[in-house]
Amino acid sequence: MGSRKTVAVAAAAFLTLAACGGGGGGGDDAGDAGAAQETPETAAPEEVTLTLDDSGYQAGGTLEAEPVTITVTNETDAPHMTFFARLNDGVTQAQIEKSMKKGPDAIFPLITVAGGAPETEPGGTSSVTVDLPEGTYLVIDPEADGPPPVGFFEVTAATGPEVEAPEADWSIEAGDFYFETTDPVSGPSLVEISNEGEQGHEVILAKAPAKSRKDEVGFYLAPPPGGRMWVEIDLEPGDYKLLCFFPDPKTEKPHVKLGMERDFSVE
Repeated sequence: MGSRKTVAVAAAAFLTLAACGGGGGGGDDAGDAGAAQETPETAAPEEVTLTLDDSGYQAGGTLEAEPVTITVTNETDAPHMTFFARLNDGVTQAQIEKSMKKGPDAIFPLITVAGGAPETEPGGTSSVTVDLPEGTYLVIDPEADGPPPVGFFEVTAATGPEVEAPEADWSIEAGDFYFETTDPVSGPSLVEISNEGEQGHEVILAKAPAKSRKDEVGFYLAPPPGGRMWVEIDLEPGDYKLLCFFPDPKTEKPHVKLGMERDFSVE
């Protein structure tokens, strides 16, 4: 999770059913009236709220593996960012809590980053729409003063009709080890970020040629492998670069050294 912060929540997405009637025909085998049928419709993403207070993130519950909009409400007196992380297979909540006693960095080998919400000011809210694969998730702000606030939630298989994903203006695909984009647009836009790889990734957006950190204009944690998220980005016309510096566990090389960078232009 590097040097940033974030938070998350849990909830279930529900289905919407629309009834359509049928008329009766006049043959010997036809009934006097057709039976009514229930036809599922595509549903909009469920909107759920995650509250951060002095006791931590109130994130108990379950979320279905489909698009859902998470709104973080900050009831503390300090700004916070919210990071989501999927617990690696076989890792338990108890293991996370035990390793956190050694410091927030101790949990990194046990998790895969899974996106997050923008910084939330005291008394304010921030939102992000995510589509997370099944698993157990951690919500954390690792840079909070004192013990970092945490919460946990589960993502289970989706049920019911399909949930309609937000309509993005353009997209960023992260993989092992590459970035791909569709045609970016200038001005405020909604961007879909997906992870088609097997590792966690960060998405650093910088003005080209990106000689130093001051050239950075955006930072996002990619969703976990198989996940998607939708973020708002406002770019001026110009040349940009996408970068990921996460280390590869096998080679210990940063992803950028393995080819994970991409130049693109905004008209």
